[in-house]
Amino acid sequence: MGVLDKLGLGKFAAAARSRSDMVYFPGCTTQKYLPNVAENYKTVLTDLGVQVRTVEPFCCGRPLKEQGYTEEFEKHKAKVKARLAKDSIKTIVTNCATCMITLRDEFGLEVLHTTDVIAQHKKKLPHFNSGEVTFQDNCITARSLNMTQQARDILVHTGYNVKEFSECKKNVRCCGGSCGLPNNAGSVSTKLAQRRLRDAPSQTIVTDDPGCYLQLKRSTQSKEVLELSETLVEI
Repeated sequence: MGVLDKLGLGKFAAAARSRSDMVYFPGCTTQKYLPNVAENYKTVLTDLGVQVRTVEPFCCGRPLKEQGYTEEFEKHKAKVKARLAKDSIKTIVTNCATCMITLRDEFGLEVLHTTDVIAQHKKKLPHFNSGEVTFQDNCITARSLNMTQQARDILVHTGYNVKEFSECKKNVRCCGGSCGLPNNAGSVSTKLAQRRLRDAPSQTIVTDDPGCYLQLKRSTQSKEVLELSETLVEI
């Protein structure tokens, strides 16, 4: 059994046989902890007519850079860039905002966010959802990528009534799941998540970021937390 199989990631490598010019890259968090979300996005994109292929899993290296391991990051980046060039990868679709800005700014690739791609095809989405939800913006997605409306448009188009946090979009309050906070300052991280959950005006919270999703989901037993793809898997 290879290391990819041990991590439960072998199916992503096997799926690389598809010859689409566009690659779907889940990122480490989704690959390891949320493989169902990765499968959801591949299904949704395909059903919307967006042909994607996958490649053998790799890390964009962002954790090294954020924690100050500059030399190690540069070495890692060189290896990954060589591999991407070998596979002729130029355009990547990812559901991880951190991976998106890293692959775009550090690797010089064309990188698209899954939410943005889905929003561009939202007219193909059926109206099969109902009820109220509150959308949790990811800090990077909202502030660095200026993506605040796409997910909301998708949710509304499929039938949801979106109720907003008082602090949302570019003024979003962090849920405490980023920058290694859960591992380095667990009590602070938990308090931020619990405050966010308490402030949500709806019983169901939706987010399109794997880090936010895991952080909110593990911090509550009373509210429903959904990843955006989970609201679309009936396509």
